[in-house]
Amino acid sequence: MPLSKIPSEIQVNVTILCMAHLCCRLFQGHTEQGLPTTFLDEYKRLMKWEQFSIAHIAQKIILPGLMNKIDTFPTSFKELLLKYSEGLKAGT
Repeated sequence: MPLSKIPSEIQVNVTILCMAHLCCRLFQGHTEQGLPTTFLDEYKRLMKWEQFSIAHIAQKIILPGLMNKIDTFPTSFKELLLKYSEGLKAGT
């Protein structure tokens, strides 16, 4: 949804939710090219992340914070994060 259609008081929350969904899709093995990114440029601009790809956001901004709290997540999400993280280390 374009930011112009979202009430200003919840734009950041909606943006975070949409970005989280895109990052999760990457963690699940989807390619960046296959993601629904219609309003991504608007969301990145709001977060001041215009210069970053969604892969960079997922790997360098989101993943480190999630890994710091990995023990608080359900097992299935932990496994997803660990698999994605290990794939990054292995270069896949």
